[in-house]
Amino acid sequence: LKARDRAETEGNTDFELPRVGIVAADAKVANTADIAEIFEELSGDHDELEDALQAILDSFENIEALGTLLDAKGTLEDVFDNGEQKTLLEAINGTGDLNSVLGNLRQKVEERFDDDSFDAQELKSFLKLLHILTQEYDVSLMNPPYGARRRMPDKVKEYVESHWKYNPEYYINFFEVCDQVTKVGGRVAMLTKREFMFKSGHTDFRKDFIGDRGSFDSVAELGEGVLD
Repeated sequence: LKARDRAETEGNTDFELPRVGIVAADAKVANTADIAEIFEELSGDHDELEDALQAILDSFENIEALGTLLDAKGTLEDVFDNGEQKTLLEAINGTGDLNSVLGNLRQKVEERFDDDSFDAQELKSFLKLLHILTQEYDVSLMNPPYGARRRMPDKVKEYVESHWKYNPEYYINFFEVCDQVTKVGGRVAMLTKREFMFKSGHTDFRKDFIGDRGSFDSVAELGEGVLD
């Protein structure tokens, strides 16, 4: 919308707003019984896959304000990290590819819910979020929340402590999410506070992302009012 306004200000009256995919990361799935049944049908005899999918759904449903801190990719990859990844996945869908597992899951939901009911839209939105959080991207951009640890709800904090590496701090943990879904050699850009450069609680983060794992291409101090 800002791009359209800028274009019109500059005299471009032919600007067309591009289609964008927007997913509500804090949506709720009301019809959990149906999706649990689909999980069971898709997983077949692989109880560990069914348990992982159910754990993701339970976390998504029961932890308010979790949003895209949902560790969908890590949870599913743990299931397949057993030395038999290809065999397990091929037994499910014949391709040996995690994306195809999720694709089959979305197809089964489409087959069962071929309408535009509220329940169907909720399920499809959840699966779209699941798909987004398990892909790999060339570039990840973010403007994460800056709330301090004390502003993070207790359940979210507990989830972060058990699923992510660094201390519970919204923008640091959102960086972890971006790092997880960005390809090796890709780029992550974030608009955030500068305190990660000196706070003692972020020492491990600095060691990883300024030391052992590389460095920043650039760091810019933008001053106050940058979002105005």
